[in-house]
Amino acid sequence: MDIKSTDFIKMNKEKEIMKMKFKRLIVLTFTMAVCFSSFTAAEACSSFFLNTKTQKVFAYNLDVPINNLQGHIFINKKYQKKTAYMPWNDKPLHWTSKYNSITFNFIGKDFPFAGMNEKGLCVSETSLYDTEYPAKNSNPVVGTLQWIQYQLDTASTVKQVIENSSKIRISQNTSACVFLVSDREGNAAVIENLDGHLVIHTGNSLSSPVISNRNYNDALKHLVDFNFKSQNSDFAQDYYNLYMQKEYPGIGYDRFILATYLIKEYQTGKIKLPIVDYAFFMLHQMRQESKWAVTQWSIVFNPINSSIYYRTKHNQKIKKIDFQDFDFNKNQIINIYKNFKNVKDVTENFTVQKNNKIISKAFTELKPEMFKGLLPRSIKDPIKNYYTWSRGMPEYIEKQYSENN
Repeated sequence: MDIKSTDFIKMNKEKEIMKMKFKRLIVLTFTMAVCFSSFTAAEACSSFFLNTKTQKVFAYNLDVPINNLQGHIFINKKYQKKTAYMPWNDKPLHWTSKYNSITFNFIGKDFPFAGMNEKGLCVSETSLYDTEYPAKNSNPVVGTLQWIQYQLDTASTVKQVIENSSKIRISQNTSACVFLVSDREGNAAVIENLDGHLVIHTGNSLSSPVISNRNYNDALKHLVDFNFKSQNSDFAQDYYNLYMQKEYPGIGYDRFILATYLIKEYQTGKIKLPIVDYAFFMLHQMRQESKWAVTQWSIVFNPINSSIYYRTKHNQKIKKIDFQDFDFNKNQIINIYKNFKNVKDVTENFTVQKNNKIISKAFTELKPEMFKGLLPRSIKDPIKNYYTWSRGMPEYIEKQYSENN
């Protein structure tokens, strides 16, 4: 179903209250988005988990500097036998999916940027240039985006994701990313790979469930420093002053601090705006418009009622889909840009041929030079890596789903 588009500020009395409370913050964050325009492709995407005693949402902004980015929602049925795509000399991970899932992709099936499974587990990524994956060992290997699909396929809780992560290894040849995961019980974790080691922040070590292209401990240090230097009376003005004076190098830290503040504001219970509306408000404040990062999609997952809400850069109308809209008897696909009254009207059965067209367009849009800022520093020839990764994908998907479909 489609939800009537709103600006989240004028919709009702609560939005008028929010307008007064955050008016200056809205203006200042927009000014900052214009001013910070010289960062790299490694500083794209944001994600957070907003958890209260009774409500939970998981939110994600996809930031990609492509004018006409394609996009698809994949309806993934369970009981599928899968093998990780590994065009390098590594032992690929094999698994069978235990759970149905819905994912958002523009590269093709099983390479999602964010998604949720039937158990309410949510997973997303943002780029993190500090990433250094573990050296080769006996663990089976998976690529960055397929790591997300693997977790959605096999885990129902954050605890299980953490257990899975210790038994596998992400290939050193795939994109440099940090992950955010959450579950229906309200648990969350940030999962990084730094200095060749798996680093997990969860429970008491996760004070802010936010990722925004900076390693978590560094982001926390900047948050502490911001709180120390601010006057603790006018967040919006302090936020603007410190960043416009370039107290902090680059961006990423700004979105982390902003999201942390807005999460805590909502958790006070004083803001009565519905949690999904508030999550979109947050995503709007964290949006990016620059040479290297343009917010293309904003997505809010509700794990409690198994609903997903999304809107795109070119269509601000919010759309809603539910797990109950699909029977999951087949793998299916939805064009993210299509409007609908009934989602079944725009839902198509997945085929290898359709997926190959998606792959072809994706690698037409994704220029090789973009990979320079998206791969770990250890990759000496990112252009060669790009071609190695892209060339074998159609054949891989055809082999993978000749049996699964």
